[in-house]
Amino acid sequence: LSPTIPEETYVTLEKQLHSYSDWALVGLQQSVECLKSLSLALALCESEIEVPRAVYLSRLEQVYQIDTWGSVEWYHDIDIQETQARVSAATLFIHLLHDFRVVQTKQKSNIMA
Repeated sequence: LSPTIPEETYVTLEKQLHSYSDWALVGLQQSVECLKSLSLALALCESEIEVPRAVYLSRLEQVYQIDTWGSVEWYHDIDIQETQARVSAATLFIHLLHDFRVVQTKQKSNIMA
């Protein structure tokens, strides 16, 4: 049985995805493919998490298996670095296309007057 997802969740997700340009969606797709998670990719786009944390969270099952059975160092280490590089590139691409920072101008105060 699959979980019941409220209709408003679909609407919210649709609005979020429509806020990105076509090129930003290409970068988002690359992140989703690498992380295997739309949630983690969107969290990266919104600067809620950083790339190493997103990669770690996307690999939890593999981390558990490594802790249990051990690591094939040449494979797992390279795979982690490659995933971080790909996700970093996609995230940077999205951030260069869209400025997510809000700049606020400070008002001069009359304290010195």
